[in-house]
Amino acid sequence: MRDEFQIWVDAVCEQVRFWPDRKGIEKELRIHYEDHCRALERLNYEPKLAAERSLRAMGNAQEVGWALDRIHKPWLGWLWKFSEGTLLMLVLIVLWLTVSAGGVEQLIFRTRQQLEWTDPPAWADHVSLECGDVYLAPGEVRETGGNVEAELRFWVKVREPVPDFQPWELEVADNRGAVSFREWGDGRRQTSGYLEWERVPYWGWTRHQMTLRLILDYRPDWVEVSAPGGGRDWVLRAEWEEEP
Repeated sequence: MRDEFQIWVDAVCEQVRFWPDRKGIEKELRIHYEDHCRALERLNYEPKLAAERSLRAMGNAQEVGWALDRIHKPWLGWLWKFSEGTLLMLVLIVLWLTVSAGGVEQLIFRTRQQLEWTDPPAWADHVSLECGDVYLAPGEVRETGGNVEAELRFWVKVREPVPDFQPWELEVADNRGAVSFREWGDGRRQTSGYLEWERVPYWGWTRHQMTLRLILDYRPDWVEVSAPGGGRDWVLRAEWEEEP
C-alpha cells in the first residue's frame, strides 16, 4: 500500500507547476498520510485496512494537485527564489567589501600613484642614453629581520613605448666590493644579497618609476649601478649619509 501512496502523491505533484516546491509538498502529504494511518491503527484497524482508508481520505490526486498549484503559484515562487538569490549576493558583496576595505583603499591609492609622475630630485645621478634618460637616487635604508634593506630609486624617461632599459640586466656593486646581480645567460649568478624590483608605469609606458631593494647583512655607504656590454656602458652612483 505504501507503493500506492507513492503513485498517488506523484500524481498530485505533477499538477504543481512550480517544481522546486514538489519535494516539500510530497513530504507534508506523507506526514499527513502516515499520521492518519497510525490514528486508525490505534483504533484497532489492521495496517492494510488503515492504509486503504487513509489513502481514500486523502482525496482525488488530480483535484488535490490543482488546489496545491493554485497555492504554489509559479510566478510567485520564482520571484521568491530570485529574491533569495539577490539577497545572498548582496550579503556576500557587503562581506567582501568589509573584509577587503583596506585592500580596496590601497588599490585606489596605488592606481592614483601610477597616474602621477614625480620628477627626480635635482641631486639624483643621471645618464642620458639613446633610449632616454635614467636617474638614480638613494632611498631608505632599514633593518628587516636581521638584514639591511637598501632602496635605490630610479626614474626612467624613454622615447619609445618599449624601452631599451632592462632592469634585470643591471649589475649592482657596493663600497665593500660585493656585487649583486640576477642570473645571466653566461651562467653568472648574484654573489651577495638579492634584488627586488617594484615598477610603477606612467602613461604610454614612456615614464617609469622603479624601486630596487638590495638586501644585505650590512649597511652600504654607496652603491653603483651599471649596465655593461653592448656599447651601452654607463654607471650611476647612490650614496647614503653616515649614521650619526
